[in-house]
Amino acid sequence: MDRNLYWDSCSVMLEQPDGFKIKMNPRFLRIDSNRELRWKGELFVPGIFDGEHYFILEQMEEGEVRLIQGELFSGLLIPFCGKLLLTTRQGFELFNTALKQRVELSC
Repeated sequence: MDRNLYWDSCSVMLEQPDGFKIKMNPRFLRIDSNRELRWKGELFVPGIFDGEHYFILEQMEEGEVRLIQGELFSGLLIPFCGKLLLTTRQGFELFNTALKQRVELSC
């Protein structure tokens, strides 16, 4: 079931490969069972450093599913956060590799 839950949120602890940690309380933008999970978090106040994170599942061939994970960043601080964005990308790649290994081992 597709639900738009702009008022619902969760608590997420984000940890970068370099050890930097931050707790976020993002708002759900979309929950579409077995298809998409999307949330948006802001650092301090909206418009400073915002991230819209998404997980999309795509049915491939029989028994195969592709996970697409990404983040859309926006806000005034984005031009000054090159190193943070690079580290974030590295964290996503590590997450994706670990998730792939875990899923393949359970099959």
